[in-house]
Amino acid sequence: MYAKSYATGAPAAAPLARINEKQDYLVFRLGDGEYGIRLENVQELCSFDKVAQFSGAPESIAGTLSLRSQRIPVVDMHAVMRNGNADKGRLTDVIVLCDGDKQCGLAVDCVIDVVTLAEAQITGTAVPGSPCRVGAASIGQRSMILLDADKLMSDLRPGPAERLAA
Repeated sequence: MYAKSYATGAPAAAPLARINEKQDYLVFRLGDGEYGIRLENVQELCSFDKVAQFSGAPESIAGTLSLRSQRIPVVDMHAVMRNGNADKGRLTDVIVLCDGDKQCGLAVDCVIDVVTLAEAQITGTAVPGSPCRVGAASIGQRSMILLDADKLMSDLRPGPAERLAA
């Protein structure tokens, strides 16, 4: 919606608020790459040491996490991002996402940082062939792929992860 300019009576230019809008992202490492996910989607961080691993699980499932009397499926993000299955010994952190009553853990090599990005720093809106990638961002010499937590949650549930957590 355009604001009316009181000095001239003409509509003002489109607001720059969208361009200057900033969002916080949790940055994590998978292999040699850095990825970001909006901080508002993150419930908490846990150590991968707390994940119960079991044989016979699908390749994409790292195990389950017991969190406040609930079992939460934990997904190996290497498998989701098609980076190949990581050596489970490299996974050190679990990012717990929450969407209403649904929870899911993302096993990553390590959580690095929280950064604030302006819309102007984000390029692209989607990456072909990967429904959870929404773009990329750069901060100086550092670049990262941004992921859509809502899409990740819908892609990861229902399915094997949900059956394991039941």
